Amino acid sequence: TDENDGVGTGDVSLRDAISAASAPGQRITFDANVFDGEPGDIITLTHGQMTIGASAPDGLYVDASNLSSDVTIDADELSRILEITPNNVVALQGLTLTGGKAPGAFFPDGAGGAIFNDKAALSLIACTLTGNSARFGGGVYSNGQAGSAILSVSGCTLFGNSASSNGGGIYNDGRSGGSATLNLNASTLSGNSAVDEGGGIYSIGQFGLAHLTLHNSIL
Repeated sequence: TDENDGVGTGDVSLRDAISAASAPGQRITFDANVFDGEPGDIITLTHGQMTIGASAPDGLYVDASNLSSDVTIDADELSRILEITPNNVVALQGLTLTGGKAPGAFFPDGAGGAIFNDKAALSLIACTLTGNSARFGGGVYSNGQAGSAILSVSGCTLFGNSASSNGGGIYNDGRSGGSATLNLNASTLSGNSAVDEGGGIYSIGQFGLAHLTLHNSIL
């Protein structure tokens, strides 16, 4: 369940655990007795997007690799799933992110259906992003405008994500004197769509820098 009542009350939700992270290099894992591979292993967000912000130090690792199947986080098209605020270093492993929808028509509210990576360093490992939508970056929007953003995607699948403007799967933004780096390794992007440009990936570095590295991946 998507509780928002702190770690000292009842079960600890993923939202609670993220909010309580208070030391560098913390790892959040999942109880295999609760997430046992059954179809009901879904966290449905009922309190809006989760935010990794000032209370979560650099080096937060959300790790479901100990489980027999992914943990699914579903926003039910009511909100974005996750925002990572500037200067954080975050890794997500073994998660399926679906039903994320950035609610706005303009930047930044309309950016990143599943994840808005805002001038931070994000690693996605063995994750699936599907059925997410936004005006910009249906799956992930990695924002390095006037700053720096790094997005590393390894062993992941992004499919069926959509953007009503650019970047159905991923929007990699290094404009306005900023820098955005996207590293894609052993991953598949398929069936993503954008009304304007970049059904799979939209990478732009106008008046800045946008770096894109692809290795052993399918687009």
